[in-house]
Amino acid sequence: MLGASIVGADGSTSKFAPGERARISVTLEAIGRAERTAVVIQLLNTDFYDVFNTSSERLGSPPVSLSPGEQAVCEFDLDLHLGPGTYYLGVYLYRYDRELEYDHLFPASSFVMTSMRDTRGAANLYPAVTRFELVPVSAAFSGSPRSIP
Repeated sequence: MLGASIVGADGSTSKFAPGERARISVTLEAIGRAERTAVVIQLLNTDFYDVFNTSSERLGSPPVSLSPGEQAVCEFDLDLHLGPGTYYLGVYLYRYDRELEYDHLFPASSFVMTSMRDTRGAANLYPAVTRFELVPVSAAFSGSPRSIP
């Protein structure tokens, strides 16, 4: 693997906001014959918990076979709906039919997610308080929630 990077729409590479679109680009070069190669990307948090992973093949792109010296580029676009904190990008070159890892790069990159709201956890679900008020006791336990407008 020659390298991997993550870049936001504005060109940023180390700091992102929740929901921001980013592109992960992976460049590889075969030093030997590499049959049916898929690119796997993985995001881990600071506890090294796997918060996301997928691969080119699992997303429907056929694997590629490379001869020595041949290069390939694989790009993924994603919307970063992540909670605030630091995340690490891992990249793997993998052959699924033989469960064979050709190469890996970890960490390939790291980045920080920021947030204007005080949330915690691996996902950002864009919370908003829509109601918080005192109500008569009989109304507090009516048995059915209000509908979402």
